[in-house]
Amino acid sequence: MAVAGICAYDSDAHGLAQRYFHQALRLAKSSGDKGFGGYVVALLVNQSLHLADYRQSVAFAQAALRGAGDHISPALAADLYAMQAKAYACLGDAAHTPLPAMSAVTFRSGAAPAAMLPPTCRKVAETCNGRT
Repeated sequence: MAVAGICAYDSDAHGLAQRYFHQALRLAKSSGDKGFGGYVVALLVNQSLHLADYRQSVAFAQAALRGAGDHISPALAADLYAMQAKAYACLGDAAHTPLPAMSAVTFRSGAAPAAMLPPTCRKVAETCNGRT
């Protein structure tokens, strides 16, 4: 179901993609696979960012992080935090943007050198650490 959702998303059939993603989420929940559920919700976060539904992006990211807990990889956690920070930034919410951005850097730093982070994340991290 998740792959069908990705294919629909890539074809700009966003309503269909969302239905597939929600079906995949129901299947993940019924199987008890929290890690896969977190991945599926990350797909929904990505889609809502693409559609400029930033409040929904924040809500989905929070739900994925809370619901999946330590059942997701550090890389997926970093992606979720980064997408949440992007959504807050797009909403113009400067008060909430730094925390998920720093969380993304923290999770990501275990997976790759900081120099490999996207420039936006590096800039936020440097600003939060008082370097700029």
